[in-house]
Amino acid sequence: MNSPSTRTVTDLASKIDTGMDALVQQLTELIRHRSISADGNVSKVRETAQHITALLADAGVEAELIDVGDDGRQHAPLVYADHRCADAAPDTPTVLLYAHYDVHPADGWEEAFTPVVDTSSNRLYGRGAADDKAGIVMHLGAIRAFDGTPPVHLKLAWEGEGEAGRGSLEELVRERPDLFQADVVIVADSGNVRPGVPTLTTSLRGLATMDVTVRTLQRPVHSGTCGGPAPDAFTALVRMLATLHAPDGSIAPELLSRHEWQGAEVSEEQFRDDAHILPDVQLTGAGSVAQRLYADPAINVIGLDGIPPVDRARHSVCDRATARLSIRLSPEMSSASETLGKLRQHLESVRPWNVETTIQDRVVSAGYQADVDKKTFQDAESALLGAYSGMSEVAYTGRGGSLPLVAALQEVNPGAVMLVWGCEEPLTDIHGDGENVALPELRNMTLAEATLFDSLRSEPGTGADRVA
Repeated sequence: MNSPSTRTVTDLASKIDTGMDALVQQLTELIRHRSISADGNVSKVRETAQHITALLADAGVEAELIDVGDDGRQHAPLVYADHRCADAAPDTPTVLLYAHYDVHPADGWEEAFTPVVDTSSNRLYGRGAADDKAGIVMHLGAIRAFDGTPPVHLKLAWEGEGEAGRGSLEELVRERPDLFQADVVIVADSGNVRPGVPTLTTSLRGLATMDVTVRTLQRPVHSGTCGGPAPDAFTALVRMLATLHAPDGSIAPELLSRHEWQGAEVSEEQFRDDAHILPDVQLTGAGSVAQRLYADPAINVIGLDGIPPVDRARHSVCDRATARLSIRLSPEMSSASETLGKLRQHLESVRPWNVETTIQDRVVSAGYQADVDKKTFQDAESALLGAYSGMSEVAYTGRGGSLPLVAALQEVNPGAVMLVWGCEEPLTDIHGDGENVALPELRNMTLAEATLFDSLRSEPGTGADRVA
């Protein structure tokens, strides 16, 4: 393990502590930017991108704005930089830093873009404080710790549509893989399992969507004159969907594969609180909460079409009904297409009354399972433990959600080490009306990243293969 020396950590900590007031001020200024990509106001988001390029220039990094997407719509630009250090060896490892500068809509939170520091909790409140402008500022702070000349070759890819979910950056990654070639990829869009507990996210579930359409009649008919023998499409659809789950709510193993979770556990009490589950309602599935959340597949209905809402109900037999399924896939799934094929065959085999069925599926993102035995993970652990004084071990956690960009970056960098970390611990309330970031977390994660840069520096005769 290439543990950084105590003096190295001490020197970097001193540098970061001296610059913390400036980092907090930069994050405060970023929060004031209403960079909501989902509302289509690209000019506001572009202003934020231009502001970030000015911050980078002040840190000694020249960045450019790259347009993404060719679908005829306006898109928020990618803030991109390829920063080679003048005094670095030619074979210095390349580290790609990712974060996104757009934010979730305010959703009625009136003070969302008026940042406030709560001195009692040492937390900065505002939309994007944690997700993900803290990631932007964390990267900036790590670069500034070396006065703009960190000991690794840096590439920056800071997205303006991370919350919009349009997939434009993933398309650019596949179209221009040369821009994103790296030995190490650091994705700053995650966080610790609890405040003060250093954590690496090592597992991401994959994501697919499936539209299941059932058709029974040429058109709707009156439920009084035809109800009974005329098959109702919505009823047929419900019967089909009900076969996907066992009585305890788990997915049958022959439908979707699973793997054993070996990382940090999640208490049922904490999860019930996080998920806002009603007091008497039972959790679904079997096994530990972490097993069900991070490793097991899940299927949820996220949209319906074909049946009117209650306030517009009518006495007719439904002729056509469609359900859109959100399917979370096991991180280690080898073939998402093959698995979805099994799911499609199952649904077709349980059609009641020989109803006409059409099924369309789309894989949005493959899962990700880190190889924690690689040396760079050991370096990252050492960097985290150096930053979080008094801690003896790093927690490994997963995410029940997906990060499609991680899969795309891994696809074009099959040998790269992917590190997913950041400042988004549970109390940050991302997307909520009290989103915030703990300033000690911002400081410690900035120090961890700077320390990792130092541990990856090339030594004579070693080269970029040190990151394996």
